[in-house]
Amino acid sequence: GVQPEVRVCYSRLEELQKQTRHVFRCLRKGLSSLEPITRNVSCSFYIMYRDGVDRSFHPTGYGQAARMYDLLATAEIGDMGMLHAKEHACLLKVKSAMLEDGFKLVKRNSATTQVENIL
Repeated sequence: GVQPEVRVCYSRLEELQKQTRHVFRCLRKGLSSLEPITRNVSCSFYIMYRDGVDRSFHPTGYGQAARMYDLLATAEIGDMGMLHAKEHACLLKVKSAMLEDGFKLVKRNSATTQVENIL
């Protein structure tokens, strides 16, 4: 079926940088560290750039609390606190994207249509 999406758009760049750093620090620590953010929902995070391409990062265990995808091998946070994908990162297209401030953080939730407190 179609996976519902929840998009978070930040209007202030400094807030975007702070939230992005926080999310990926938690991702590197493991899914258990992400539980306060994701509320135990298996999900993928997408950093969408102005070129309309998504960089996809997802838990390898699909809901396991043991470990997350090795983001350090996939992506790095640049000088501005933005995520820069390596060439081997998964690339996805989002058709109905209206990009603001460069990119959005997207949480794709396969379990429910409502997600609260993404960050």
